[in-house]
Amino acid sequence: MLLAAGVKRARGIITTLSHDADNVYVTLTAKSLNPRVSVVSRAERPEAEEKLRRAGADNVIFPSVMGGRQMVSAVTKPVIMDFVENVFYNKELHLDIAEIAVSPGSALAGVKLAASGIKEKFDSIVVAVKRGNELITTPNADLVISAGDIMIVLGHRAALGELVATAKGG
Repeated sequence: MLLAAGVKRARGIITTLSHDADNVYVTLTAKSLNPRVSVVSRAERPEAEEKLRRAGADNVIFPSVMGGRQMVSAVTKPVIMDFVENVFYNKELHLDIAEIAVSPGSALAGVKLAASGIKEKFDSIVVAVKRGNELITTPNADLVISAGDIMIVLGHRAALGELVATAKGG
Protein backbone atom coordinates (compact mmCIF):
# COMPACT_ATOMS: atom_id res chain seq x y z
CA MET A 1 0.00 0.00 0.00
CA LEU A 2 2.82 2.41 0.85
CA LEU A 3 4.44 1.86 -2.55
CA ALA A 4 1.11 2.33 -4.32
CA ALA A 5 0.59 5.55 -2.35
CA GLY A 6 3.98 6.86 -3.54
CA VAL A 7 5.98 6.68 -0.30
CA LYS A 8 9.28 6.71 -2.24
CA ARG A 9 8.61 10.26 -3.46
CA ALA A 10 6.54 11.48 -0.48
CA ARG A 11 7.71 14.28 1.80
CA GLY A 12 5.56 13.05 4.66
CA ILE A 13 3.10 10.44 5.82
CA ILE A 14 0.65 10.27 8.68
CA THR A 15 -0.12 6.92 10.25
CA THR A 16 -3.29 6.78 12.35
CA LEU A 17 -4.08 3.11 12.71
CA SER A 18 -5.94 2.05 15.84
CA HIS A 19 -3.18 -0.19 17.25
CA ASP A 20 0.22 1.15 18.28
CA ALA A 21 2.01 -1.94 16.92
CA ASP A 22 0.50 -1.32 13.47
CA ASN A 23 1.71 2.28 13.51
CA VAL A 24 5.21 1.10 14.49
CA TYR A 25 5.20 -1.35 11.57
CA VAL A 26 4.01 1.26 9.05
CA THR A 27 6.58 3.78 10.33
CA LEU A 28 9.42 1.27 10.11
CA THR A 29 8.38 0.19 6.62
CA ALA A 30 7.96 3.77 5.36
CA LYS A 31 11.39 4.82 6.68
CA SER A 32 13.01 1.75 5.10
CA LEU A 33 11.47 2.66 1.73
CA ASN A 34 12.23 6.40 2.01
CA PRO A 35 14.60 7.44 4.81
CA ARG A 36 13.87 11.16 4.12
CA VAL A 37 10.10 10.90 4.59
CA SER A 38 8.71 12.73 7.61
CA VAL A 39 6.44 10.47 9.67
CA VAL A 40 3.77 11.65 12.07
CA SER A 41 2.27 8.77 13.99
CA ARG A 42 -0.67 8.32 16.33
CA ALA A 43 -0.18 6.54 19.64
CA GLU A 44 -2.62 5.43 22.30
CA ARG A 45 -0.25 4.27 25.02
CA PRO A 46 2.69 6.33 26.36
CA GLU A 47 5.08 3.37 26.14
CA ALA A 48 4.55 3.28 22.36
CA GLU A 49 6.25 6.63 21.89
CA GLU A 50 9.78 5.30 22.34
CA LYS A 51 9.10 2.42 19.93
CA LEU A 52 7.62 4.76 17.34
CA ARG A 53 10.60 7.11 17.61
CA ARG A 54 13.06 4.20 17.29
CA ALA A 55 11.11 3.07 14.21
CA GLY A 56 11.64 6.54 12.74
CA ALA A 57 8.59 8.63 13.67
CA ASP A 58 9.46 12.32 13.64
CA ASN A 59 6.39 13.26 15.68
CA VAL A 60 4.13 11.18 17.90
CA ILE A 61 0.63 12.43 18.64
CA PHE A 62 -1.58 11.19 21.49
CA PRO A 63 -5.17 12.09 20.49
CA SER A 64 -6.60 11.23 23.91
CA VAL A 65 -4.04 13.43 25.68
CA MET A 66 -4.57 16.31 23.25
CA GLY A 67 -8.33 16.00 23.59
CA GLY A 68 -8.05 16.08 27.37
CA ARG A 69 -5.90 19.21 27.22
CA GLN A 70 -8.43 20.90 24.95
CA MET A 71 -11.25 20.04 27.32
CA VAL A 72 -9.39 21.48 30.32
CA SER A 73 -8.59 24.63 28.33
CA ALA A 74 -12.21 24.95 27.25
CA VAL A 75 -13.15 25.17 30.94
CA THR A 76 -10.22 27.26 32.22
CA LYS A 77 -9.58 29.50 29.18
CA PRO A 78 -12.79 29.54 27.11
CA VAL A 79 -12.10 32.81 25.28
CA ILE A 80 -8.64 31.65 24.21
CA MET A 81 -10.04 28.30 23.09
CA ASP A 82 -12.74 30.05 21.08
CA PHE A 83 -10.11 32.27 19.42
CA VAL A 84 -7.84 29.32 18.60
CA GLU A 85 -10.76 27.32 17.20
CA ASN A 86 -11.74 30.29 15.03
CA VAL A 87 -8.19 30.78 13.74
CA PHE A 88 -7.80 27.14 12.75
CA TYR A 89 -11.30 26.17 11.66
CA ASN A 90 -13.39 29.24 10.79
CA LYS A 91 -13.14 29.85 7.05
CA GLU A 92 -14.93 33.23 7.30
CA LEU A 93 -12.41 34.65 9.78
CA HIS A 94 -9.59 34.48 7.20
CA LEU A 95 -6.93 34.34 9.93
CA ASP A 96 -4.18 31.77 9.99
CA ILE A 97 -0.95 30.90 11.76
CA ALA A 98 1.91 30.23 9.36
CA GLU A 99 5.46 28.91 9.52
CA ILE A 100 7.44 31.17 7.24
CA ALA A 101 11.04 30.29 6.37
CA VAL A 102 13.36 33.20 5.58
CA SER A 103 15.60 32.50 2.56
CA PRO A 104 19.06 34.02 2.09
CA GLY A 105 17.83 36.18 -0.80
CA SER A 106 14.92 37.61 1.17
CA ALA A 107 14.52 41.33 1.75
CA LEU A 108 13.75 40.40 5.37
CA ALA A 109 17.14 38.79 6.07
CA GLY A 110 19.38 41.06 8.12
CA VAL A 111 16.54 43.46 9.00
CA LYS A 112 15.25 44.25 12.49
CA LEU A 113 11.72 43.07 13.15
CA ALA A 114 10.60 46.68 13.74
CA ALA A 115 11.93 47.74 10.32
CA SER A 116 10.67 44.67 8.45
CA GLY A 117 7.20 46.07 7.73
CA ILE A 118 5.60 42.76 8.69
CA LYS A 119 3.09 44.46 10.99
CA GLU A 120 2.39 47.45 8.77
CA LYS A 121 2.63 46.01 5.23
CA PHE A 122 1.28 42.52 5.90
CA ASP A 123 -0.96 43.28 8.92
CA SER A 124 0.62 40.29 10.67
CA ILE A 125 2.25 39.57 14.01
CA VAL A 126 5.41 37.51 14.54
CA VAL A 127 4.70 35.50 17.70
CA ALA A 128 7.88 33.39 17.67
CA VAL A 129 11.04 32.71 15.69
CA LYS A 130 12.72 29.31 15.42
CA ARG A 131 16.45 29.83 14.96
CA GLY A 132 18.30 26.55 14.80
CA ASN A 133 17.27 24.66 17.93
CA GLU A 134 16.22 27.84 19.77
CA LEU A 135 12.63 29.05 19.91
CA ILE A 136 12.44 32.79 20.52
CA THR A 137 8.98 33.55 21.89
CA THR A 138 7.49 37.04 21.79
CA PRO A 139 10.47 38.43 19.86
CA ASN A 140 11.20 42.09 20.53
CA ALA A 141 11.38 44.81 17.89
CA ASP A 142 15.21 44.80 17.89
CA LEU A 143 15.46 41.14 16.84
CA VAL A 144 17.36 40.91 13.55
CA ILE A 145 15.72 38.44 11.19
CA SER A 146 18.26 35.96 9.82
CA ALA A 147 18.28 33.74 6.76
CA GLY A 148 17.27 30.29 7.94
CA ASP A 149 14.89 31.62 10.60
CA ILE A 150 11.40 30.19 10.66
CA MET A 151 8.91 32.82 11.78
CA ILE A 152 5.62 31.82 13.34
CA VAL A 153 3.20 34.48 12.19
CA LEU A 154 -0.46 35.25 12.88
CA GLY A 155 -2.25 37.17 10.15
CA HIS A 156 -4.82 37.24 7.39
CA ARG A 157 -4.44 34.38 4.89
CA ALA A 158 -4.02 36.60 1.84
CA ALA A 159 -1.36 38.75 3.51
CA LEU A 160 0.48 35.67 4.78
CA GLY A 161 0.76 34.42 1.20
CA GLU A 162 2.43 37.71 0.24
CA LEU A 163 4.71 37.49 3.27
CA VAL A 164 5.76 33.96 2.29
CA ALA A 165 6.75 35.26 -1.16
CA THR A 166 8.75 38.09 0.42
CA ALA A 167 10.48 35.70 2.83
CA LYS A 168 11.45 33.45 -0.10
CA GLY A 169 12.99 36.42 -1.89
CA GLY A 170 10.23 36.80 -4.46
